[in-house]
Amino acid sequence: MATMASRQASAGGYVQTQNRSQQRSRDCPRPFLMHKPLTRACVALIIAVSCSETSTAAPVVVETDPLSPEEQREQFHLPDGFEIQLVACEPDIGQPMNLSFDAAGRLWVTHSIEYPYPADGEGVEPRDDRFSGVGDHEPRDRLTVLTGIGADGRPAEITHFRSDLNIPIGVAPARDGTIVFSIPNIWLCRDADGDGTAETRDRLYGTFGNVDTHGMTNSFTRWIDGWIYACHGFRNTSTITGADGHSITMNSGNTFRFREDGSRVEQITWGQVNPFGLTFDPWGNKYSADCHSRPLTCLIREGYYSSFGKPHDGLGFAPDMIAHDHGSTGICGAQWYAAEQFPLEYRGGIFLCNPVTGAVQRDRIEWRGSSPWAVEQPDFITCDDGWFRPVDVQLGPDGALYIADFYNAVIGHYEAPLDHPRRDREKGRIWRVVYTGMEESGSTGEVAGPPDLTQLDMTALVEKLADPNITVRTLATNLLHDRFGRAAGKPLRDVVVTSDSPEQRAHASWLLFRLKELDPFTLELLAGDPSDLVRTHLARILSETDAWQDEDRMRALRLLVDPEPMVRRAAAAAIARHPSTQTVAPLVEAFHSVPKDDSHLRHTLRIALRNHIADAEIVASESFAAAFEDYAELLAHVALGAPTPGAASLIARYLESTAAPVGQRPELISHVARYGNSALLDEFINRLRSSADRPAADVYADLLALIDGFQSRGGRSSDRVAPWAGEFAIEQLEQSDEGRIGWIDAPLPGRTIAAHIFSIQRRPSADGDARSLFFSSLPAGEQQTGLLRSGSFVLPPRFSFFIAGHNGVPDKPPQPNNRIQLVESESGELLLSALPPRNDTAQLVEWDLSAHSGKTGRIEIIDGDDDDAFAWLAVGRFSVDGLNPQAYSPVDAAADLIIRLRLASASPVLSRIVLDNEARLTDRLRCANALLALNPDARLSTLLGTASARHPGETAERILSQVVSPDGEIIRNELSKVLQTATAASQRQLAIALAADHRGAETLLQFVEAGRVSPRVLTDPLIAERVTTILGSESAARIESLTAGVPSASEEIDRLIAERLAEFSTEGTSPEQGRAVFKKHCAACHQFAGEGKKVGPQLDGIGVRGPNRLLEDLLDPNRNVDAAFRTTAVVTTEGRVITGLKLREEGEIVVIVNNKGEEVRLAKSEIEEQSDSPLSLMPSNLGEVIPPEDLHELLAELLRSSTKPGD
Repeated sequence: MATMASRQASAGGYVQTQNRSQQRSRDCPRPFLMHKPLTRACVALIIAVSCSETSTAAPVVVETDPLSPEEQREQFHLPDGFEIQLVACEPDIGQPMNLSFDAAGRLWVTHSIEYPYPADGEGVEPRDDRFSGVGDHEPRDRLTVLTGIGADGRPAEITHFRSDLNIPIGVAPARDGTIVFSIPNIWLCRDADGDGTAETRDRLYGTFGNVDTHGMTNSFTRWIDGWIYACHGFRNTSTITGADGHSITMNSGNTFRFREDGSRVEQITWGQVNPFGLTFDPWGNKYSADCHSRPLTCLIREGYYSSFGKPHDGLGFAPDMIAHDHGSTGICGAQWYAAEQFPLEYRGGIFLCNPVTGAVQRDRIEWRGSSPWAVEQPDFITCDDGWFRPVDVQLGPDGALYIADFYNAVIGHYEAPLDHPRRDREKGRIWRVVYTGMEESGSTGEVAGPPDLTQLDMTALVEKLADPNITVRTLATNLLHDRFGRAAGKPLRDVVVTSDSPEQRAHASWLLFRLKELDPFTLELLAGDPSDLVRTHLARILSETDAWQDEDRMRALRLLVDPEPMVRRAAAAAIARHPSTQTVAPLVEAFHSVPKDDSHLRHTLRIALRNHIADAEIVASESFAAAFEDYAELLAHVALGAPTPGAASLIARYLESTAAPVGQRPELISHVARYGNSALLDEFINRLRSSADRPAADVYADLLALIDGFQSRGGRSSDRVAPWAGEFAIEQLEQSDEGRIGWIDAPLPGRTIAAHIFSIQRRPSADGDARSLFFSSLPAGEQQTGLLRSGSFVLPPRFSFFIAGHNGVPDKPPQPNNRIQLVESESGELLLSALPPRNDTAQLVEWDLSAHSGKTGRIEIIDGDDDDAFAWLAVGRFSVDGLNPQAYSPVDAAADLIIRLRLASASPVLSRIVLDNEARLTDRLRCANALLALNPDARLSTLLGTASARHPGETAERILSQVVSPDGEIIRNELSKVLQTATAASQRQLAIALAADHRGAETLLQFVEAGRVSPRVLTDPLIAERVTTILGSESAARIESLTAGVPSASEEIDRLIAERLAEFSTEGTSPEQGRAVFKKHCAACHQFAGEGKKVGPQLDGIGVRGPNRLLEDLLDPNRNVDAAFRTTAVVTTEGRVITGLKLREEGEIVVIVNNKGEEVRLAKSEIEEQSDSPLSLMPSNLGEVIPPEDLHELLAELLRSSTKPGD
């Protein structure tokens, strides 16, 4: 802290006000100026610009020294005809965050020397480990205004408007001052005496979370509707209240808007991760840039967007508009280009900042109806200086792009320590990009500075509403409102009647609305306007109208059937905010007429219908009943977005009247269970239960859906379904299933723990059959290995089956790693085996078993090939029908229900099956697991996991008997045998399983003390944490004593990292093999190149971290853990410990994901204690699990992600 504080102090003071004529800093020289247009060749020669197709990411820490602004400027690459100019730099500004123009053409910039550690003060939240620093001084960050920017890009004056801010980000000039965020509030800063500095600041909104300072709230954008729109950043939780008392709470992500007078705040969208950057297009569509979800999103009001583990609202996530990621997950800043200074090809698209790759990027927008789709273009700006870190981009009133450069050797907040000595906190630049190329491009070629609109009279300002530059139009709109008010009403109405400019008519209509001067005649005129732009804005105006008259609704309905889809979407959004019985049928009809590729219009219509369904009076109306008759399926599925009894009743009616597809029933039933009223639920359950003729698998699915809904509802609501579930479970346990032969996962030879890799899959056969079920190892990934063993059966004289799959690449001899074999049950003698046919289509295999007829045998399907391709097999269509895979298992279903509902009444039946040595071992093991769920014991659960490796007549029988009648001494002896013969990797897995409750954790420590288990297992952070969580702090001393002299895990890992780094080379690696390793080891929790789950951080662009840091992340995941992805340790009321990443809450359910990527649902009432852990969800033994050659393939592929194709 002392070092960091001294570095902050060394930043020195800023110059308060500086005139252009005064001497400038040597580090911030005047740029080269171009006073007249030059030829393309001269421009390219003098300012060294060239079209850059791709960007290469800078390393995590740039080792080169910083350049002066003049030197840096020479390192830029832009398309032909563009010039980049320096606007401002250190020491005039610190590190810039956000930019914003006012009507006077002045550029406002928030900048910081405190970041990332706030100065200590009121509202600064307690810090966590990652953002632990706090400055021990008064805040010193600034809001600065740059006045009189000239054609050379340089301002005539730089004034520090406010110099006591604490990591300011969002900024918006407003009527009564300038609005800025500074921890922990949004403030209105005023210059009362006209000296250019703000004497006062008043709190408008707060308080904002600030545990993580790299997002908080940003991108304040004052739009033509009079609201200021903003983004809410990563990790933080903020509760914001307006003067009207309306309050919103946001967590990590989301967008919102607020009134500039502090009167009201409203949430606009939910989800995303760290949105940073907002922009509007001419139709009023909002776009945000984001990290980790999608680089660019067209925001639909009330839409829910994908995030880390957060749920949607029942309607599904709002649609994406982009399929590429621009090479990183650190996108920020967004600007739609609507002006004439740039050539035609650069208009009507969006510029994005990518501080990770050090580039300004561009997407061209294609329209699919009303839905935008981003088409990636060559990078607009790249820089050979790795310190270039663009974080915000704004379209100036002059048509130029202004870029905030957070000039730094280190940009990542998690890739390098926040106190890294090369992380700069003083330097920052603002750049201006203008086009000076040939006029035939369609560009004006003008490079004059931003105009001062405040010098214009009302007539001139009204004319500016037609300006081709959207920034000018927006500033003029708000200035007319602020300065002239209702006095501008007449000229604005004249514009609506006489103007040839759609943009001018659209902006004028907004002003008339805000000034309450929009009369019925003008509204009708706008509704019939020939321009779809104007009609779109009218629909948006109707959306903002507080209370609709019948005429407003009729106009909205006319716009809903407009020939232009953009108008229809805006109309649907307006109707969504004004539900009525009159608009249900038109919305449904509109939905059915929308092409499927117009995803944004379809989703907007679904939101509108959902808002109608959420209104109890509308659902009870005759008009809704009529619509439901014709469109029950659509309305029932939309009702999933309405958490109301009325929606539940609607869905129940649908399920009663229609045979909904089996795959759609669960979420519908769950919604009824969660939100239905008491009378409905009793009737609903009875109706479901009375369907006795339904297949057992369907009944089981219905029961699961009810349980999920009731558990989310909380309380004892699950009791409603327990009697039916208990009766069904016992019925399934006791039903005769003669002839079925069970299958179990077993360990491969030499292993202790069985892997579950075989699943049931339909596969085609050579005889034309395409519907039969197979046991297949393909879905789990070709590098997975495992063994599936059948129960014993009497061998017939002839035996056949179909088999598909491979044993290595086709041009090499097959290895017998993948095979099916027949083994005699008693002796274990191998009788026959067959290899996969090296064909995806299953082939018939026939065996003559006449020599063994009458013996008992079992089938073993073995996938022992861990290669990344041609390494799977699938077997099915056995001639002994009892061996064939079944889509539904009665015992599995019964055991699952018993576990979920803790059905103690089933204990006697479970115990009988467990002790029945004539029953299938598969069924006995399932029932034993269910018994242990009723009476948890980590020791027995651990043993049970090894039972499938034992002969049923030996150890497995003793283990199963202990589940029913436990004896501590026998349990210890059996555990000792297993642990003493287990490999180091298996010992770790067994230790984790034992450390799940008090008896297991204590047994583990006693075994280590007795020398039966290696003390090395206790150096594993996860195991040590679980043991101390259960046994208390006193166990830490025992662990310390037992591990004394054992090399620490960190020492071993450091050695392993050094070895793997020394061995590493990308030569000979391939993307295909790298992605195969990713699928096997990482895809359960991470997404990369569009594959995998979004449990942990996305890995696209992670290659910028370099091989050393990537190896740290892979082999020592607990070293650098993003606080948002640290695990939670939960102790249940039964004494179990569950460790995982807390994803979300669903009503009274907490959802945790374990390190297998599996979701665990816990009722809040079951949780006795939960605590945050500094550990990662990733297993810490990947160095043992991943062979060196596979690790190199994975590392090479992740490194490749730091560049785009063609680099």
